[in-house]
Amino acid sequence: MPNLTTGNTRAGGLATWPARWSFLLLWSTGVALVVIDSPDSVFDPKTLVVFAAALVGALLLTTPTPGPLRPGPALALVPIALLVGMTSLAASPLSGETWGLTFGAYLVAFLIPRGNPRIGALGSALFIGCIIAWSALHDLSQHQLADALGIPIGCVMAAVVWRLVLRSIVRRERMHRSQSERIFEDALARAAHDSRKDLSEIRTVVEPILTRLAAGDEIDERFRNDIVRLEAALRDRIRVPRAHNRLLIDQIERLRERDVAVVLLGEPNTDGDAISDDLAISLARLIASVESGKVTIRVLPDGRAAAATVVMPTASGVEQIVLADCGKILSRI
Repeated sequence: MPNLTTGNTRAGGLATWPARWSFLLLWSTGVALVVIDSPDSVFDPKTLVVFAAALVGALLLTTPTPGPLRPGPALALVPIALLVGMTSLAASPLSGETWGLTFGAYLVAFLIPRGNPRIGALGSALFIGCIIAWSALHDLSQHQLADALGIPIGCVMAAVVWRLVLRSIVRRERMHRSQSERIFEDALARAAHDSRKDLSEIRTVVEPILTRLAAGDEIDERFRNDIVRLEAALRDRIRVPRAHNRLLIDQIERLRERDVAVVLLGEPNTDGDAISDDLAISLARLIASVESGKVTIRVLPDGRAAAATVVMPTASGVEQIVLADCGKILSRI
């Protein structure tokens, strides 16, 4: 619900342009109905007043401003609705199914979902009371009274249900959004914590080398090798973060100290978890005996039967070993 905002939910959707066009369409169809059924009454001053008042009421009810109507416009809708409804009822007292009576009932009842429930309830009660009083003065039958009251009472019921259902939907949606926001904030906090932790660990490793460089130490063969190994370790950490397990990293460091070339490959954009300790232990044990040459370790993406592969030199040549996440060797070639 990307458009679930205070502006349109507190107004029950009636502050939107689609709602305004819907009421204007309803008004125009009512005018057309009167023109078709009673063409002679179209230019009657009372009919023109009803048309004008109904149009003003529709525009007021669907005022495209955020939230409920201001008290002034909301209160103005009550006499407008009474004028439209009662004038129409007076013009056709033997039938409650008049367009003006229905439209007037809409104007006051839908103040309830519009966000003005008290004024809407008061206006609807007054509207229904006027119909009952009119029926008593003109001695309408119970059937005629029921016809006249059916639409106003139905409008009030629909308006109340509309408001309650919308409030329930909004409450659940906002609760869901709050939960989603908390999850997102927690994820950001964890990412920030992990980032600070990584930077702290990197600083611990890099600072001694940088201090020596800043102090002007001579860059001899041994110092150069220290820099090369540090660069390789940092590159592995950035390119294959899933392989950053101390059990494996320490063994790789020992191999590099023996001048064994170690290449660590993987998927830098994979969001999977780090390799398990069992896999790290198995990898470390496999490469521990290598004294020279080149070792290539690849951490595979999640969802595969194999979790990692190792290509390493042996007495008889080069061997490729495939391992599962639990550290079990799946194959050796």
